[in-house]
Amino acid sequence: MDHWRSFFNFIWQVQSGRRLVPTALGITLVRGYQCIDPDLCLPDIRGFIEHQITLIAKGQADHSLVVKHVLEQFKQKFVYFVKQVSGIIFHFHHIHLVSVCVCVCVHPFFRFLRRG
Repeated sequence: MDHWRSFFNFIWQVQSGRRLVPTALGITLVRGYQCIDPDLCLPDIRGFIEHQITLIAKGQADHSLVVKHVLEQFKQKFVYFVKQVSGIIFHFHHIHLVSVCVCVCVHPFFRFLRRG
């Protein structure tokens, strides 16, 4: 858990209580994500999932089908992202932590996909 906390601190700075301000690395990550898949930076996916959860709560959608659909969506997005990630490395040239970012963000998911 500490490695995620450390990574979080590279991306965000906490200012005046609960206000989060992105660091240079955080801004660069968002720009890179936008280049690969703008959906990753927009609230549409979260809104869709929240709507599906509401339908489940009302008994109008099947929980297992919703989970299966959402997991498949994220798996497809991840596979696409991994294939395209080399195209955004140029965004990171001014940041020394690119190797840390790639190792922390992408490498653990390769193991997950191999098991899947």
